[in-house]
Amino acid sequence: MHRHTLEDELFLVAAGAVEVRADGEVSTLEAGGTVYLPRGSAHGYLVLEPDTEFFVVTTPGGFERFFEKVSSAIFAPVVGSNRAGVWSRDRVREIEAGLGTNLQWLD
Repeated sequence: MHRHTLEDELFLVAAGAVEVRADGEVSTLEAGGTVYLPRGSAHGYLVLEPDTEFFVVTTPGGFERFFEKVSSAIFAPVVGSNRAGVWSRDRVREIEAGLGTNLQWLD
């Protein structure tokens, strides 16, 4: 769970299903489903089906830099190895802090 203090989010599910938890409510979104999460909303999500496709619209713009940096850190090969990087909350927090997006982790 986390919250954004600067950004609003809109989730749009194109295929499959996503469980969204927001401010104590749990919703399952299937293809065509949407949910709006205003800034300050405590939320998280879980992809329920392997072929799920969904989009997240974040406003104001700029938060896409967070996804770009985290994706590069996690999926880029580790030097001297044929494996990808490893996700860690500490690494994600470090990346986020450098961008000034003010994402607040709640769990």
